Amino acid sequence: MITTLVGSLLLIISFIAPPHPPTTEISFELAPNAYQQTIANWIGDVHTSRAETLSFVIQAGDVLIFNLPTSIEGRSVDSYSIRKSPALSWIHERSFFWRTLAKDVGKHEILLSGSRNGVNTEELVIQVDIR
Repeated sequence: MITTLVGSLLLIISFIAPPHPPTTEISFELAPNAYQQTIANWIGDVHTSRAETLSFVIQAGDVLIFNLPTSIEGRSVDSYSIRKSPALSWIHERSFFWRTLAKDVGKHEILLSGSRNGVNTEELVIQVDIR
């Protein structure tokens, strides 16, 4: 009797409730960088950070040396750490060094993380074209 009652209830429910909830497909296109404003509109104020980029062109065999910025996108940076860099490159205090070789000809991307009070907050991208 209980099985008949449960079976009857399931039969009634299957007629009342649709098997799948109705779905609506929404598609739209955003202009370049419009996603930042769209996200802010959806969830309120958000901090979207794009990496700051430095570019250099040097000759193969030269040493690339430059001072790292004290701030990225207006936010101060105490120190940097390497996330991705080629061999023979390093950071000393606020300076970046790379001893290039003849085999390094081409385009390279170096990624550094800037930190404030020990917390990584910003990304610095260094693009190097070695000729």
